[in-house]
Amino acid sequence: MQNLPIGIQTFSRIIKDNCLYVDKTKQLLQLILTGCRYFFARPRRFGKSLTISTLASMFGGQYELFKGLACEEWVLQQKNIKAPIIRIDFSRFRTIKSAYDFNDAIVRNIKKIALNFDIEIGNETSCEDVLETLIEQLYNKQGDVVILIDEYDCQILENINDR
Repeated sequence: MQNLPIGIQTFSRIIKDNCLYVDKTKQLLQLILTGCRYFFARPRRFGKSLTISTLASMFGGQYELFKGLACEEWVLQQKNIKAPIIRIDFSRFRTIKSAYDFNDAIVRNIKKIALNFDIEIGNETSCEDVLETLIEQLYNKQGDVVILIDEYDCQILENINDR
């Protein structure tokens, strides 16, 4: 009997640890093939982070993780394409209180992501400008870009009582 993945939010770890995984990749593949932007607004602990992790593995062409799953063939094709993935997890900024510090932390995070793609962002200081520059440069360099944002509500929930 397989272990239950209690507290595990990473697709690769669930598969590598041989935990029970209910295959939702058919539905994720439908989303990928029929649209371009999605916003998942499910309650806490409903698998948003696991969904983001699964999508990152799918777009990252991690074929070995998807053997026997519904999207296996698509991921095998993706292995040769490998769209650049920008993944931002807002839970990393949970303790930041001021808007200025929040913007600064996001800018640093996006610039770090850019360095992983050998892209220099420059002197932009707003998170919007830095993200836009990264997306444009990645698109010009590699084509379509995948943007995955996790824990988008973290700052709101952490500071709900702080005006």
